[in-house]
Amino acid sequence: MRGNKLPEQHGGKPPVVPTLRPDFWRRILGLMIDGVSTRMDYAAMATERQKEATRLAIGALQALETLGFQAWVVGSLAKGRFTHVSDVDFVVDCDPALEYEAFRSIERSLGDFPFHVVPYQRLTDDALPFMMEGAIDARHLGARQQEAS
Repeated sequence: MRGNKLPEQHGGKPPVVPTLRPDFWRRILGLMIDGVSTRMDYAAMATERQKEATRLAIGALQALETLGFQAWVVGSLAKGRFTHVSDVDFVVDCDPALEYEAFRSIERSLGDFPFHVVPYQRLTDDALPFMMEGAIDARHLGARQQEAS
């Protein structure tokens, strides 16, 4: 390339250089400065969400007990690792023909709060110890909630 001649790849025209809006850097710097408070906001959201999940899970477990099912909360809520994006995991001991009824009972109790249900009978011997590690029933979940309050 010699002189002031523009390269042919641009069709003889100067390349288009995007310009940044005036508030771009202000927003980027604000996000960087707010990063610490954002992490604290996530912690506060996780705490509030855990309280709601615990309340709903206790209701679901009690409803399942009323139907004659034995059930536990497992996973992050049971192990104390619940975050602002966690769901509630249940293991339900019921006859395979009644799994749908157990699922619907939990669904009625939790509403639109996300959850998973694992039927106890479907757990393999390898998965059983892992899934049931830290499992907690309604009574113990309620007691833990009282301690946290």
